[in-house]
Amino acid sequence: MLPLRPPVPHPESGFSLLELAIVLAIVGALIGGLLPILQPLADQQRRQTTREQLSLFRRALTGYVLAQGRLPCPADPSKPTSDANAGREERQPIASPPVAVNKDTAACVRNAGVLPWRTLAVTELDGWGQRFGYAVSPYFTLARNGEGGLSTFTLPIDFYQFVFVKDDPAAALAVDKAAAFVVSYGANHLGAWNSQGQQTPYASATAAELLNIHNTGAIGDTLPFFSAGMGGQADDLTDVIGLSEVFYILNRGGYLP
Repeated sequence: MLPLRPPVPHPESGFSLLELAIVLAIVGALIGGLLPILQPLADQQRRQTTREQLSLFRRALTGYVLAQGRLPCPADPSKPTSDANAGREERQPIASPPVAVNKDTAACVRNAGVLPWRTLAVTELDGWGQRFGYAVSPYFTLARNGEGGLSTFTLPIDFYQFVFVKDDPAAALAVDKAAAFVVSYGANHLGAWNSQGQQTPYASATAAELLNIHNTGAIGDTLPFFSAGMGGQADDLTDVIGLSEVFYILNRGGYLP
């Protein structure tokens, strides 16, 4: 009978701690090298998404004017999304219409806040997860009775001033009159409101960005707004509904005599 041979030991499969450490180091280096490349691509995608949203909002706002004869009022920025009234335009009764050609019995609670996304049935947040700011001239949030004629719409104090700039601080290239203004506060979202109804502190905002944060609410004021994408440090994305565009829609809808 042959003697039994002792079993030959086999090396255990798998990685040693040293090998795992080397692999993790290589993966970390690869990820670290890709981040500077991937981050701008992700930011570019967010900007593209936000631009597409702004285009959709323009169609929603002009459609609202055609259906209702007015622009919607801003929503309360401080209400969290869980609130059933968040994202809805806020109006309050008025004793008498402020303009003779209006027959409305209610006016906006505020001239600036956030876009009323539930009223318009659009998305709430931009590409960076923040709400869109929205300012509207109070004159264009009141329903018309078809009296008075086009000249009654040309009040010199009742519009927003949209300023295209090339630098920061702002150096104006062109100025246009606007009935409404929508803004995404960009990647840094300074001054933006989130879905919890909280505003991002904006102490570090540039002079141009402060135009879009501060100049949004005094009745009767002609207020400047900053349009980014022309250079400078601000990263806001904006769109406006111009006076002439509102006139055209009101006339098309039969709201003008």
